[in-house]
Amino acid sequence: NFRKFIQNAMLPMVLTDENQNIVFVNRQFTSSFGYNKNHFPTVDDWWEKLYSNSDYRELLRHNWTKYSIDAFERNIPIPNREVMVTCLDGTQKLAIASSSVGANYILVIFIEDES
Repeated sequence: NFRKFIQNAMLPMVLTDENQNIVFVNRQFTSSFGYNKNHFPTVDDWWEKLYSNSDYRELLRHNWTKYSIDAFERNIPIPNREVMVTCLDGTQKLAIASSSVGANYILVIFIEDES
């Protein structure tokens, strides 16, 4: 099933619903960044944890809101964006965040910078 597919994927993934809840966090996300679903039950919690700098967080959130509204209204992809993720242990990792919208869900996939 789809949940098992996401759980076993080699890229960090998070699934959110239309009510701004975090529905699912896969193993690779936890392995890469330290967080599991219990660390952020909602998208608001997610923003606070993953992007600890408030100015940076607000810039990302503003752009994300604009892109996601366009994606839902016009049925277009959300552009990939480079993000600096704050891990559970306080370290930071550079990644590309790629998102797909479908029905009432958004799947966010992170591609870590290996350099």
